[in-house]
Amino acid sequence: MVEEVKKMANMKDYVIIGLLVVIIGILLTQPIITTEVQTVDWVSDDELWQFGEVQIADLDDEWNWQQLPEVYGDKIVYMRKVSGLNNDIAMFDVSEQSRTIIDNRTTEQRLPHIWGDRVVWCEVDYSDSPYYFNIWMKDLTSNVTSILVDHPDENCYLPRIYDNILVYHNYSSLILRHLDTATEYSISDVLGDTTHDIDGNYVVFNVYNEGLYIHNIEENTTTLVVDRPFIQRPRISGNNVVYSDFVDGIWTSVYYNIEVNRTYSFFNDDPYWLGSTQSDIYEDNIVMTSEYTWSYGFDQILMTEIPTSQFQESFSKATNDTWQRWNCRISSDLIVWEQFEAFTPTRSSTPYEHDVVYMTYEEYEGAFVIPEIESQTVVDTGWVNILLILSLGLVATIMLYLNEEGVFGLKGFTWGKK
Repeated sequence: MVEEVKKMANMKDYVIIGLLVVIIGILLTQPIITTEVQTVDWVSDDELWQFGEVQIADLDDEWNWQQLPEVYGDKIVYMRKVSGLNNDIAMFDVSEQSRTIIDNRTTEQRLPHIWGDRVVWCEVDYSDSPYYFNIWMKDLTSNVTSILVDHPDENCYLPRIYDNILVYHNYSSLILRHLDTATEYSISDVLGDTTHDIDGNYVVFNVYNEGLYIHNIEENTTTLVVDRPFIQRPRISGNNVVYSDFVDGIWTSVYYNIEVNRTYSFFNDDPYWLGSTQSDIYEDNIVMTSEYTWSYGFDQILMTEIPTSQFQESFSKATNDTWQRWNCRISSDLIVWEQFEAFTPTRSSTPYEHDVVYMTYEEYEGAFVIPEIESQTVVDTGWVNILLILSLGLVATIMLYLNEEGVFGLKGFTWGKK
């Protein structure tokens, strides 16, 4: 009976030890997973972009009154007031540092827009009775000026051009016109305050008290994508849209992505910041006209990039003085806006200036980085595991031997000794 108890005890001991060896061996044979986390700080605001000096686009303009700039590449088009209701459309080539008068007839010309080598604008001749706004175009390559839209008894305004497509408004509808076929159709019956823009396959426009709409040209579909009543001044580049909206009691710039149907409102934690009333976008870069308190510079031009999943809001202040600024625009390497300063003329004896100005910008390499990068490294420990298991077996054998010699002196469990 005693021998049977000893055999059962020995068997129990060896089973327990064997199970422990197996469990520990299984744990040790698992690959070791190490997680490496790299945290890279964002650079300071002053190092996101390198800005050139602010330059007046048309320093030789004797009238000192330039408005409503649009930019494509290094060419800036704008309205140039001559006298009374007589406005010219002019273009300033930054590379050539030269001004070209697009149209200087004795009529009122407004709202120019440029894409490629084509400039469009709306015009009214007050000598006609009744008079209406029509839309004109100049081909910069052929130097040919022609009327594009001449609808009797209709005001056509706010022309926007992309490739061979023109979009304009006639106070009752938003119209898309194919210039190569001279055919057009109504995108939407829109009454009241509305603005629009076009790039690629999309037309974006706002309708007061309704929201932001996207028109897909290829599919000929129009969709309400943001249902908010006070959206204004949308601008588009590719699948990215920016606009102004009244959010949480303040006017601010908002980003919208067509593909993911997501919005992001820009807020600045600067205590002097009062909001943002207008913005523009070119590819990944966004500029906005932001209001500050008078003691801190009044209106400033801020620049940032489109939000991403790792986006961390950070602005660069492109300007830092007391000018009033409106209608900022951006192209591949230029930021353009109109600015006004009273009583402190810098280039003539007139008591005020209203200029179209520009500056170059260049993004520092590596200025925008993902704040956190996580990676997992799998280590193959197969041959190491074999040595560990053998070592564990040796340790277990030594423990059994020492216990047989009574080294541990265990009373309740004697590892086979009675």
